[in-house]
Amino acid sequence: MIGVVIALQSEAEILLSQMKISRWLTVSGKRVFVGRAYGKDLALCVCGVGKVNAALGTQLLVSKFDATKI
Repeated sequence: MIGVVIALQSEAEILLSQMKISRWLTVSGKRVFVGRAYGKDLALCVCGVGKVNAALGTQLLVSKFDATKI
């Protein structure tokens, strides 16, 4: 699965419009969308602005969603 870390919901809308979302959930206060786009399985985390939020979003995708690429 490919993990995508995006800071703001408005930035994520571009990719979300191309995704077939199978589920969405909130993990540690971060919204995560799981689905397919462009023939690939994706988990997209809207994590918030900053290095700490990006690190948390990345760790969530790796540990909870088994992302092999970020």
